[in-house]
Formats: sequence, C-alpha cells, structure tokens
Amino acid sequence: MKIARLAPFLALPLLAQPVHLSPDQFPWRAAFTVNETGGYAAVRITKPFYEKTSASFADLRLFGPSNVETPWLLRNLHPSRPDPAIPTQTIDQVHTAKDQFQLILDFGVAPPIHNRLAFDLPGDDFRHPVLIESSLDRQVWDTVRTAAVLRFMQDGKRLESLTVDYPDSSRRYLRITIGNWKDRKLAAAVRSQRTESPNAADWEQLGSAGVKSTPLPDQKSTRFEFEYPYGPLDDVRLVVQTPSKEFHRSASLSYSADGKSWTYAGGHILYRVPGAEELTLRAPRLNGLHVRLDILNADDQPLDVTAVHLSVPAREAVFPINETGSYSFHLGLLRAAAPDYDLEKVLARAAAVTPVALPSPAWESNPAYIPPEARPKPFTERFPWLLPAVVALAIALMGAAAFRLIRSPGRPSGN
Repeated sequence: MKIARLAPFLALPLLAQPVHLSPDQFPWRAAFTVNETGGYAAVRITKPFYEKTSASFADLRLFGPSNVETPWLLRNLHPSRPDPAIPTQTIDQVHTAKDQFQLILDFGVAPPIHNRLAFDLPGDDFRHPVLIESSLDRQVWDTVRTAAVLRFMQDGKRLESLTVDYPDSSRRYLRITIGNWKDRKLAAAVRSQRTESPNAADWEQLGSAGVKSTPLPDQKSTRFEFEYPYGPLDDVRLVVQTPSKEFHRSASLSYSADGKSWTYAGGHILYRVPGAEELTLRAPRLNGLHVRLDILNADDQPLDVTAVHLSVPAREAVFPINETGSYSFHLGLLRAAAPDYDLEKVLARAAAVTPVALPSPAWESNPAYIPPEARPKPFTERFPWLLPAVVALAIALMGAAAFRLIRSPGRPSGN
C-alpha cells in the first residue's frame, strides 16, 4: 500500500524522545540486597527519604541489578478504612451518685474495628470529662482513654470538640462515663465510628520545630511561626508542646511558600483539663516552608507553645522482585518528573499480594553522581533546533506524500 510510504516519516519525531534517567543523575542513594527470587517487596519510607527528596518523591527511582530501572508504588503502610457509622446497641444507661452519666455500647458477637466516639450532647456551654473502658465480657474492664468533650462561646463564635479518638479496638463492649453531669433528666447519645490512623504505628515522625511567638494586634490571639524543610506534605499531623496547665482554646493553621501569601490549612480545639488533653491538629496539606499556628486566647493568659511535632502517615514503597541482587533507591534530582508506571493497576487487579518487608536502607552520597555542570548536555540541548526541524520536516514530507496519493490515478482492477 502507498500509505506504507508514510511510515518512515511518522517515525522521525521519535529520534528526539527523552531517555530513561540513569543512577549517576542522583546525588543520593540507598543500597540494599534482595535475596528473594520473585514476588514483591516493600520498604518503609522513613524520615531520611523525606530529607533527601527534592520533588516530593517525583524524583524517587529504584534501580535493580545491572542498573535496570524498577517500577515502584508508594502507598500507606496501614491503609485506613473509615466508617462514619458503626452499628451498636446502647445498654445500661445510668446516672451515678458522682454526677456522672454512664452507658455501654455493645458491638455484637463479631465486633468490627472501632476507634472513635462521636457525642451528641445537650447544652451550649459545657466541659465534660470522659472515661472510655473496654471489655470482652462486661466483667473485667480496661481503661482505653481519658479525654473531654467541650462546647463554649468565644468572641461570639461557638466552638466545640465532640469526638474522642482511641487506639484500634475490636472488643465487644465499651463503657463510656461522662463526668460533670448535673441534670439527671438529660441523657447523651454516643455513636461509634472508625476514623483514619489513630495509632502511633500509623505515623512516621518527621521531627520537631521550634516556634517564634508574636501577639496579634487584637491582643486576644498569639501567632506561632515555624519552618519545616520537607516540601509539600499531605495529611499532616501536628502535636503542640506546651507547659501550660489548664486551657481550652481554638487554633488554626496556615502555610506559605514565600512568607507573604498564606493558605488556610485547618483548625481544631486544643485543651488540657484534669485527666485529659487534646493537643493534635490535622492538616490535609501543607505546601510551603513557612507555617503559622494562630491560637485564640480571648481574655485568658496567652498559651505558651515551645515546639510543634510533625508526622505523616507511614508509607511504603512496593516493587516487584525481578531477580536477586543489589537494588538501590535514588533521590535528589531537581525538577524531576514523576514516573508513570502501571504497577498500581497491576496490583489492583491481582490476587492478594503480601510483599516481603525489607529493612529501610541507609542513605549515602551517590559515588557515581555526576553534577549537571560536569555532565554532557543532552543531544536535544546541544542541538535545540533539531526537534522543531524534525517535526517540520516530517509534516512537510507527510503532506507531500499525501498530496501525491491524492493526485495519483488509481490502478484499474483486472478481470
């Protein structure tokens, strides 16, 4: 067919296509050995990974034996399965002689995982201490957590904190004791839920940041500013460190890349009361070097914040084991484009895959690294006119070939 004459011209633009990255382009590497002969392996993404990346892991590459690039998938180590409404039966609601309201939640004979309680409480201004206990048989009870639920008005705003998180539990019974319950005619409703990542093992600690405090012009709020060097982060948990004794204050977070334009990142109630405290804030995303924490003190003495501790969900890099031998992660390439592997789609359609957990390797300077200034420029940079010329030539040749096909007379069919 005459259309086949176009094939060489269609292939011309491929001459200028980029090639795969090589290990000597990365300033950092973490080498390790894989002894398995097949299947999948997983390595936990620890704090040094965050310190070495230059592009939020878009620059992460894994090279196997013979420096062959190996696909990888970054995923949460403990994937959450949130459930906003876990079915329970409420039993044994009582008012105690100690001004407490108490109830028991029964999760049934096959209890699901649960880790949060949501409270529906009457009143506009209260602070109730909460004790949560668990049991298998309603005979022996173990303390799960002490906390508090709050609702109050501050500077014309209604502020409240009506949920309490606790470590994952699959026990059948929870006993909830709500203190400071004066009105014996009133009752409380408590709903069970499963939320994301309540356990310490679900998080990777990135470290602590010192803060600089500044009173705001309204004289009722304090601004604490700090920096973190990790680039864009998703689902960040921040824990405030303070020596202040008893308080309950509203707090808000914002971030900025340049220290001038600020983006709101979330807020929460911080409190410390006898027997309970909540000093954690969650931000869906932080994307900037600078972070602000604004705390509304109203007419109380300003809260003293000495540090903020940052953590992110624990994650792992999963990859196929193609052969035994030496593998190495590489990081640090500026402006690297994220790779596009099909591993996520492969694993989503595969049967249950349990990767072999490997120790997280130590990072070191890459001895094979060649800095950009010492590296020969790519062919297309040495000849920047080449790609436009090749494309223009290909278009001209394809146009000419198409014109000839249109003008050439068709052959008469033989009988």
